[in-house]
Amino acid sequence: MKTRQISIVVTSSLFTLFLIVSQHASADSCSARLTSYDAPQFYLLADGVFSGTVQHIDNTTDHQWNVYFTVDKLWKGSPSVKPLMIMTNTLQGCGYSIIQGEKYLAYTNGYPPFFNTVWSKPYADAQSDIAIIDDPKFQSDEKAQMELNKKLEIAKEAISNLMGSKMGSIPFNSVGVDEINSTLDVGIDSTKATFSEEQYLEKIKEIVGDIPIKITFGQNVADMETITTHPIQYETNSTSMQSPLEQFKSGIDAADVKCKSNFLLVIKSKNSHPACTTPLTALHLLNIGWGHITSPFDTNVDLLNSKISGGAITGYHYDFQSKSLVIKTQTTSDGNTTVTIPRKLLDARTGNQDDKFYVLVNGQETDFRETSTTDVDRTLFIPFKQDTTLIEIIGDQIV
Repeated sequence: MKTRQISIVVTSSLFTLFLIVSQHASADSCSARLTSYDAPQFYLLADGVFSGTVQHIDNTTDHQWNVYFTVDKLWKGSPSVKPLMIMTNTLQGCGYSIIQGEKYLAYTNGYPPFFNTVWSKPYADAQSDIAIIDDPKFQSDEKAQMELNKKLEIAKEAISNLMGSKMGSIPFNSVGVDEINSTLDVGIDSTKATFSEEQYLEKIKEIVGDIPIKITFGQNVADMETITTHPIQYETNSTSMQSPLEQFKSGIDAADVKCKSNFLLVIKSKNSHPACTTPLTALHLLNIGWGHITSPFDTNVDLLNSKISGGAITGYHYDFQSKSLVIKTQTTSDGNTTVTIPRKLLDARTGNQDDKFYVLVNGQETDFRETSTTDVDRTLFIPFKQDTTLIEIIGDQIV
């Protein structure tokens, strides 16, 4: 999870929200479910949505259970382990209990997935929700909104990189994404504002493109009317670390600029200026030719459109010195993984011709198949044995 200065008790990943809600699954939280959200919002904010029957329940601690489901139908997410294991901090939902042998419409958040007891329902009580999420038009609309929200997240990172910089002409003091209304929520310091809302809107769109933007003026986030129950995570300019440009202007070499935790240093190709972004934004900047990443990094963000059977992927490591990427896994049986590697991230070439990647499973060379090759990416199918924890892919060209 990203480490940030957050000025309201809200988070865009919903993981923290779920932990709070699940520990207090009371009449108040159930009431909030009925008044604040409905099935479309549950679906949008959840990381996984499926119907399934509880196979068995393990009590790991006094306050945590592992619930194993046989999945009947999957609408969202990609559970690769059968039975699917979901964690929960309570077996009591809104007017129901989680019981072995019972069937549920389940909403999950985070990784490992946590059972959202407030949104989920017994299957018999969930028919109206299922009718909504089964509708092809609903699925199409939700997919479009999720794609828009991804663009908004990238725009949020672009704005957050400008906050605190004396180079910009816009006095940002907060930025967040409202995932329900699909808007980029931008805060402008009213004490430093010199333009109208319309003028700032045009200036911001010059930076992030033509996306839905909501501007609020105030001296700090708490003064603004943006504090809602929606999962907006704000980036504020109240940080003791200098911005990348401030470090650079003070005489620090661009390659030595320090970024906040979980952010990557990216060097702009045009002028060699530094910027700090999330891994997802860094890949986007690479794909558009904006700049290059300077050092190895770990991330849980899937940049490879990964698919796995016989286990789960727990993280990724990109090493620029060894020209390799490592996939960290937790396996339950023999299986395989399929990854699509952007050429701008990692490639294997001899002259102008494609060469083979070198693939190691738990440090041992293994056979694999390249199932698809295009001008922009290459797809590999890699089998593995049970107890595999590391799959390393080595090329001879990495950005």
